[in-house]
Amino acid sequence: MNCKKNYFLPVITAILILLSSCSDEINSDIIYDIAPINFNFKIVNKDGNNMLDSKGPGYNPNFIANTSITIQSKTYKLGVDAQTVLTPSTRAYYAPFKGMMIGVDNGETYAVIGPFMGNYNWDNEKVIINWGDNSTDILTFSSFVHYKKSGEPYFDRSYILNNSGSSTVFDTAGYITLEK
Repeated sequence: MNCKKNYFLPVITAILILLSSCSDEINSDIIYDIAPINFNFKIVNKDGNNMLDSKGPGYNPNFIANTSITIQSKTYKLGVDAQTVLTPSTRAYYAPFKGMMIGVDNGETYAVIGPFMGNYNWDNEKVIINWGDNSTDILTFSSFVHYKKSGEPYFDRSYILNNSGSSTVFDTAGYITLEK
């Protein structure tokens, strides 16, 4: 009887160790660095000239000086590096919220709103854009992150500009062009 107990306990222990080390998740040790969300707006005048490009014919410094955004009851002027933390304030990859900045990508000048944490669930977050010509646009966005069994993230995202329906143009073109 002692002989059976001596074999039984190590076999059960080995089986339990094997079962506890197995997982349905493949590559579960991979840490995904989720890029933050930015919203790019190309602002043109009636002639189609970029109003934010300081080297272009449409450049309008008064428009820039009077442009701001309001989010979570705080207002940020265009071009001011706010370095403000929006709720929530933690994540593995941290890019501080900058408000609304002028950015250049591939030779094009944009008003860039963000960055917003990519691995946070944003639910109908409302950004009021107060343009320098006294017009206002409202951007409402949602971004929900989900994870596959493998640990790989995937997203459900929607962007609504002025209640005109969901737009994925930020994902496809990378920016929206507005005439002011």
